[in-house]
Amino acid sequence: MSGIGPVEPAAPGSDPHPLAPVTEASAEGPAPETLTGRAGDPDSPGVYGRWAALPRRTRRIALALTGVVAAITVGCYLLLNQPAPSAPPPPPWPAQAVEVSYAGTTGLRGAADEGVFAFRIRVSAIRNTAVTVDNITQPYPALTLTTSPRTPITVRSGASRQLIVRISVRRCSGIPLGVELPPLDITLRNTRAIQDQTFLFGDAYANDLSTALRAHCSAHRSRVPHTP
Repeated sequence: MSGIGPVEPAAPGSDPHPLAPVTEASAEGPAPETLTGRAGDPDSPGVYGRWAALPRRTRRIALALTGVVAAITVGCYLLLNQPAPSAPPPPPWPAQAVEVSYAGTTGLRGAADEGVFAFRIRVSAIRNTAVTVDNITQPYPALTLTTSPRTPITVRSGASRQLIVRISVRRCSGIPLGVELPPLDITLRNTRAIQDQTFLFGDAYANDLSTALRAHCSAHRSRVPHTP
């Protein structure tokens, strides 16, 4: 008769079938690919290997396209981020954009009897804007003034125009024969504003006007019959 006794525990280290260690799968997924190969696959070429394996023409085209894309990207960035252009400065005031000068007389000798005298003035647009002469007047009620050509007259930027100012004597009474600084009042206009400006031309214009008025009014008085 045979019997079964209690099973005795094996001695430490004497397990005839040891279990292989279990390797836990990485929670982060497969290892990243490197330049020289993929993790766990030493025979697989990496990024650099695949790039080197491409034909030279293909690599050149790829590099050229990469450069073009980079240039376009930088250009678009600069274009979108450049500051807005500042507004251009306003044009100068009309009176600051012209020079008006006296250029002498014309035909004074034969005009003494008629009482119509012609003077030449020159208008120059000296700034980067055209200027229009809207009107020219003088302050003496006994005189009238017209221009040739007639106003308005536009002077282009950088150009000059000569005008003939004709002054006619309406009556000799009330005329200051010794005019020291006879003014001309000129209305100027450009894209910024309209201005009324008084111009004084100095001794030359004053002397010519005074001489003309004296000649006409002296001849006129000499023809008036003397009343005893």
